[in-house]
Formats: sequence, C-alpha cells, structure tokens
Amino acid sequence: MPKINEIETDKEMLLRHKAYEEKGNIVKNIIKTLKNWKKLSPKERIAFTEQTPFKISALDKTTQRTIIKELVISGIFKKRELQKEVDLSNTLFEREEPEEKKEKKTGIRTLIPGLIHLIKENGKVGYLLQREENLYIDETFTGEDGITYKPKGDLPIHYCGVDILEESREVDYIFLLKDIIRFIKKYLELPDENNYLILALWIFHTYMIERFDITPLIYFSGVYETGKTRAGEVLGELAYKCERMTSPTEATLFRSADYFKNTLVIDEIRLWGPNGNEEVARLIMSRYKRGLKVSRVNLNKKGEDQIEYFDVFAPLVISTTETIPPAIKSRCINFIMQKNRNPDVEGPIDSKTARDIRNKLTIFRANCLYQEFKEIDPISRRRLNEILMPLYQVLMEVAPDLEDEFRLTVKGLEQDREIEEEFTIEAEIVEAIAEYYNKARETAFSTAEITNQLNRDRSEKDKFSSRFIGRRLVILGFKQKRLKNNKKGFNFELGFLEKLITQYKVKNINPEQTLFDN
Repeated sequence: MPKINEIETDKEMLLRHKAYEEKGNIVKNIIKTLKNWKKLSPKERIAFTEQTPFKISALDKTTQRTIIKELVISGIFKKRELQKEVDLSNTLFEREEPEEKKEKKTGIRTLIPGLIHLIKENGKVGYLLQREENLYIDETFTGEDGITYKPKGDLPIHYCGVDILEESREVDYIFLLKDIIRFIKKYLELPDENNYLILALWIFHTYMIERFDITPLIYFSGVYETGKTRAGEVLGELAYKCERMTSPTEATLFRSADYFKNTLVIDEIRLWGPNGNEEVARLIMSRYKRGLKVSRVNLNKKGEDQIEYFDVFAPLVISTTETIPPAIKSRCINFIMQKNRNPDVEGPIDSKTARDIRNKLTIFRANCLYQEFKEIDPISRRRLNEILMPLYQVLMEVAPDLEDEFRLTVKGLEQDREIEEEFTIEAEIVEAIAEYYNKARETAFSTAEITNQLNRDRSEKDKFSSRFIGRRLVILGFKQKRLKNNKKGFNFELGFLEKLITQYKVKNINPEQTLFDN
C-alpha cells in the first residue's frame, strides 16, 4: 500500500495542475475579451473592468506584467490604477515560484526598433514605444539574439516622464511651432528676426531625424559674452535627446553618436589653425550626412575584424569663439551672435515650460515618424539647398502657411553666403589671376607669381605657401601646365576665368582693362 504522505503528494500535484489550468483560462478569457471589446455591451465592459484586477492577481508575477501591459496598451486601464488594484488583491493568493530560475543574458542597448523616446521615473529608465497609436512603456527589450536589454540609465539628456502617457495625441503643430519660437525669443537674442523660425524648424527636425539623410549643422559664432553658450543651452532644452559637451574627444564623439544618436551641443572647441583638433573636425564633417561612416582600428581584434565602422550621423550644434574650417562651415547654418540689448533674455530658463514643449514634440514624433512626406521642390541651390531641405520638409508638414516667410529667410541666407564667398581665399585668387592677365595678357602663369601677388600686403605669419595656393588652384579647376622656364604653372581659357569672376563677384578690376573688353 502507498504511504499517506505519497498519497498527499499526488493530491498536491493534481491541485497544482488544476491551478495552472485555471490560470491559463484566466489569460485566455482576458485576451478573448480584448479582441471582442467593441462588441461588448456597457454592462459587460463594467463587469470586466471590475473583475479583471482580482483575476490578474491569481497569476504569477511574470504573467501579471504581460497581461497588465496588454490591458494598458488597449487603453482600457491606466497603468497606475490597474497595478494598485492588482497589488491589493495579491495578498489573497499564494504563488509557487520556481526554486531555480534559468539565468537570463542581459545587456545595455538604448536604440531599439520603434523607439519613441526614453522614460525616466523614480530613477528607472525604460523605453517609450507605441502600438496601434497607443503609447506604452517597456522596461526591457529582447533582441533576436535572445538577450534581454535595458536602456542606458545615465545619459545626460532630458528624459520623458510617465506623464507623457496622459498627453493628447491631438497637437496643433502650427501653435507648437509658435510656442517654440516664443520660448527661444524669451531666452535668446538672435541677429535676425527670421532666425527664430530656422531654429524652431531645426528643433522639430531632430524629432524626425530617422526620416532624413541630411541634418544641417548649427554654428553660433562671435566674440566672448555674446550668447553662444546660452544658445546651446536653449536648444538643448527642446531638441530630441540632446546632450551638451565641452571640448569632447574624438572617441567620445563617434562612439556616442553610433550608440545613442543623441542631438549634440558642443561648446568652445577649436577645429582649425594652431592646436586645432583635426580628428574631431573630420568626424564633424561626416556627421551631417547619413551613410558617411567613420572607421577605427580595434587592436583587441584580429584580421579584418580590427576595422570597425561607426555611424556618426546625428544633429549637431557648435558654439565657439573660434573660426571653423570652410568645409564644415559650408554644411552649417551660421548665426553671428552679438551682445544682448535686452537683459530679460538672461533670466533662468523655465524648465516646466520646456518639459511641456518637449512632451508635445514627442507626441509629434509618435504621430509622424512613419507618415509619408509631401513632395517638395528645391528651396535653394547647391549645398545650401541640401542642408535646408529637411527644415523645408518639416515646414510643409507642420506649417505650410509660413512658406513665404521661410522663402524670404532662405533669400537672406543666400545673400549672406554670396557676401562670404567674396571674401574667401578662392575669391582673392581669382582676383589676383584677373589682375595678372590684365597686365601680362597671358593665359598661363606660375604658382609663385600668384602667391607673391597674394602675399604682397600680408604679414609674415599670414603669408600663403606656394603649395597651399597650388592646391586651391587645382580645386578651382585651373589646368596644370609646364611653363617655358620648366616651372610648374597653370593655364586657363578666358571664358572659364570670366565665369569665376562672376561667381565670386570680383569687383576690383579696372573696367577699361577688364577681360570682357577683349
């Protein structure tokens, strides 16, 4: 005969089996009700909402979390209220948890598919995601590799709070754009009234950065105490996942961009001239266009695996008293800052207003991240058109009525670039060649002749080398030639030189001797 304790063990096994079956039925019924929710009568819906928290409390904790998430996503329950009711009922049930749990592989990954933003509440960081137009929070993400990931919890950015789940999905984007402009005006004095619209659209575009292949770099320049650092602070309050750095290293820049894709504000950095950080400068040039990856050697690996490629594409703001290389400047929208006339802009930034605006911008991202864009025509030409197209695209999505105002702003930027072009070294070289031709009437010249002409009124430390001028001549399109004295030089056609004179608006040519009179 079996012993009594063995008979009792069999009974316990039967009871456990029955309990598991009952819990499985609870889950099946809840899922079935969610699918048929629209068909339920008001009375049936009320009964479901009253009984469900009690039923959930009979489940194990892992299943509880899964069911609670589904109910919150469906919009039937608010997470806090449901969790509170479940916790009250939990004490009525005893659960048998496995004695030994299989250890799960875990890791850190901040960027996951479908990420809307990062949430931080009570020191815990989670992913803000959406399903069927409902926002929800998930603390973990399980990748295809089977590893359970959590987001990095100490990024120096503005996280969303759980209050984002209460935000209305109905946002007036024109009103939001004007709110952003008002916020910037309250704390920042810009050289031109139209600059505020540019910065507001730039902030919008950071929340849709996945949709663009180009991001215009923002460059605040000027002497000390003109609001450059303040400009970075203001943009940092509103831009998507924005962090601020002072004189970052190259390694920090490319790894941070590749891992987190944060908007970045760099304050006081030297990129050009003596002591300029050429490595950082080259990296910044790759940041404005998607697909331009940075390669680095990892000595901890072998063979081909040593070469690693990093995607550094992400929005960037540079605030500095230093000049920047022309190649970077051409990818920038430049704001030359002046000392404030209105002391009111120097007051403390209202963090609550900034948070409210960020929440609405996050809703804009959730609503429009996968929305089809309208077809638009070019807004300018060459590089300026390239960097302005993302802002123009945003404008036509959120505030098409402001298109005329934006076009006037673009005209101003075009004029600024034309004026700058007149004072470049390329313009000086074209002027020197034109003067040389008007005197010598020859279409061939040595590099030394043009270099000497350019250095005529320069101090020793500011003089150009023949090698530098030779490289600029090649870039301008002049053809290299071996001269009669066996020296290296260049030649040109008059039509080509006239084209450059027009492009660079060379004005210091005697009208009676100009090329156009030949």
